[in-house]
Amino acid sequence: MYNNPDSDKYQSGAPPLPPENDAEIIISADTRRQERIPAGQSRTRKWPVLHATTVPAVNLDTWKLEIG
Repeated sequence: MYNNPDSDKYQSGAPPLPPENDAEIIISADTRRQERIPAGQSRTRKWPVLHATTVPAVNLDTWKLEIG
């Protein structure tokens, strides 16, 4: 998959790093590394796609969400 970094739909530059924090706050070393975006991924201005395949068809008349 090829991403054109000059396209308006992609954010430029690296993601911002967290600011320096109090010494008592534990921060993962991964949040401080420069290349935080996984290989093959890109920053986007759009809502990110959160699935890897097609979205299944769902009958909204019979679908219901229950929280138990």
